[in-house]
Amino acid sequence: MRIGVAAFAVLIIVNGVLTIVNANDATKPIAEVDALRLSKLYAERQLFEQALLKLAAQQESIRVQTQLTRRDQDAKNAELNAAIVAAGETVGLTADDIRAGWTPDLDQRVWVKVETKR
Repeated sequence: MRIGVAAFAVLIIVNGVLTIVNANDATKPIAEVDALRLSKLYAERQLFEQALLKLAAQQESIRVQTQLTRRDQDAKNAELNAAIVAAGETVGLTADDIRAGWTPDLDQRVWVKVETKR
């Protein structure tokens, strides 16, 4: 009885590319300990890549939230300034007077002139 070795091909994925390799020509054995260590390192690298992608998504989310919060703050600031001018006008102050340093003291319920630095 004669036993022959048949040539066979192996499908492998290297860096995300599916490659057909003739097992007789292009393979070399890997020690079990090396194969396990490499598998572990590939898995750990993949975890770090996933963590970096997650952090990048969180960073983008925070950037968008910051932008929205600034826009909301700007809108509230404009609303407050308009309310201050309207309240000042009820007692005869103009927008120029308010820019010149007149400000409401809400605790005392009066308008006070504050020196502004120029």
